[in-house]
Amino acid sequence: MDKIRNMSNEDLLRLSNEESKKITRESIVTALVLLFADKPYEKITVTEIVKKAGVSRTAFYRNFNTKEDVLRDVFTMAHEGGHSMHSWYSVRSNPFMQYSYTIFEAEVASTFNEQLVFQYFMNTTKDKNLKKYLIAERAGDILATLYRQTMFAEF
Repeated sequence: MDKIRNMSNEDLLRLSNEESKKITRESIVTALVLLFADKPYEKITVTEIVKKAGVSRTAFYRNFNTKEDVLRDVFTMAHEGGHSMHSWYSVRSNPFMQYSYTIFEAEVASTFNEQLVFQYFMNTTKDKNLKKYLIAERAGDILATLYRQTMFAEF
């Protein structure tokens, strides 16, 4: 959100479509995360998200079909944040020759972060439909992670 607000008009015009889309998506996801602090997910509207993100409704619907799509990106952000934290701690806690790790180890931190987000939503929402959605998504993610990581395994 601040990226766009702090850019000059000339800089905004120089953005590629891909850069602009990335900033818009990040702004929308960040807005949803910030709104979580004030109210439960089920009470947050698309209007509130776009206002907080500083984008139009059209921009929202060019990037996401539903509020649940934004929520999916929150889980992705948590997952990727897990990789970042794992790398940061690995580099700072181990000698140079020992701070690398297998993909299995890398996925532990990232899937743990996803689980934290899942638990947060399950504990804070009263919306039964959202809980069903979260459980279905989580089950799919667990199956996909188990299958995909087996394919990447180093035997």
